[in-house]
Amino acid sequence: MAMMDNAGFLLAHIRNSFITSDDTGMCELIIENDETDRESKKVSRLDGSFTDSGAEFSDHELSTSYDILPDMGYDAKFIAHTTGHRLRSNTAQRLERLKKEKKSQRKVKNISWRDCSSDYTAEDKGHLFEKKSLPYPDSDPGELSKASKLSQQIENYASSGENRFLEYAKFDGRASVGTPTKKIDIFLTMCPPGEREYPITVIVVASAKIHDLIGLICWQYTNEGREPKLKYVPNRGFNKFQVENMNTTIREILQRVLKRRKVKIRPGQQYNIEKQSEPGVSLELDATLASMDTLEFCLVRENSTRGEFEEERDGDVSTIADSLTSHQYKSYIVNMIHRLRTNTEVQLGISGEKIEIDPVGTKGSVKFLRQKAATYLADTIASADIIEDKNGKSVFRLTYFTDKDSYKHHDFEADDDVAHEIVQKIKNILEMRLSPVRKDYMATKERKLKKRESLKFS
Repeated sequence: MAMMDNAGFLLAHIRNSFITSDDTGMCELIIENDETDRESKKVSRLDGSFTDSGAEFSDHELSTSYDILPDMGYDAKFIAHTTGHRLRSNTAQRLERLKKEKKSQRKVKNISWRDCSSDYTAEDKGHLFEKKSLPYPDSDPGELSKASKLSQQIENYASSGENRFLEYAKFDGRASVGTPTKKIDIFLTMCPPGEREYPITVIVVASAKIHDLIGLICWQYTNEGREPKLKYVPNRGFNKFQVENMNTTIREILQRVLKRRKVKIRPGQQYNIEKQSEPGVSLELDATLASMDTLEFCLVRENSTRGEFEEERDGDVSTIADSLTSHQYKSYIVNMIHRLRTNTEVQLGISGEKIEIDPVGTKGSVKFLRQKAATYLADTIASADIIEDKNGKSVFRLTYFTDKDSYKHHDFEADDDVAHEIVQKIKNILEMRLSPVRKDYMATKERKLKKRESLKFS
């Protein structure tokens, strides 16, 4: 006990003993905040006593020392010494473990099994477990059995038949992961009037050709069970060709048709051209288009017939072709009507995206009276209507939506055929796009008509 005469060592030893033996941790808080450092330094300075070993220990160094307990490992001692926090005692850990066990026991519900005191007779037991008769018919007990969803789907698939366009399903972009695709909206004219306004959305791989896209559309149309169902009618298809002039011969038309249809002519086979309105009458191959009174022809193999000719067709081929090509750009020369000045000649360019009004320059026109060029997007066009017919001329009105939340219009004058063609072209574009401006305008127009009818009857 060579160190017992050192007051600083004794104070530090007593403090550490209190800290390590107290489980509550209150001694550590009190002693650490106490100003014992200052007093211990004063005592050591007045006494001037040192130990025999010659080593000096400050009160601060001794206060942070840690007693080594026999049941602690090296890691625990090192962590406690470096961090300054002592580990929890075994008593605190045991108490916490007991609390957790009590909590888990509260969640467990114990039910004691007891034998029933009342005895049941054989008749009572038979009544409790009575055999019930199921309402199966006498003829076929399996009619009331419920089939699984998989069995129903297999049965529906078998009844629907095989999709003839299954070979084009590989071009479906919805099943291709990591492959570039394109999303296309297809408007189908053969659908009922209520469904024509809603397109069928097709996602096709980017490497597909037009032929593959058409096959994919037919596959998806058949797979979704849309109405009407597709029918294979080979004599209802048509191709549209552009010719340089009306002096083109029927022979040239025949060669172009065979090339477009990729018809393989076997030895001994020949094909003729007939008028669509005159079946069974072959045309001279050296005749020109100028000598014909029609531009609709039919390709027929020699020594064969078209089958039953339908006089009443569901729709005019030219009308369908015009509706499909209405998005292509085309320009017209028309007169723009003004209220306070003379009419001006303008060029009206119509495409599926926009409508352009460009003035046609004339030598005698005054600068400030010239019509300014204007462009209107197709989504801002509300309607196009014929408002007047007189002396072979027709006046049509183009209504559009402005940025000021109002509708304005331009009036144009042109020949009857040109005016009706322009109006029909714009209507086809509006029906295919179905913009919010168009819907709002038609709804407002219907409300006005209903209001007028109600005022008439009242």
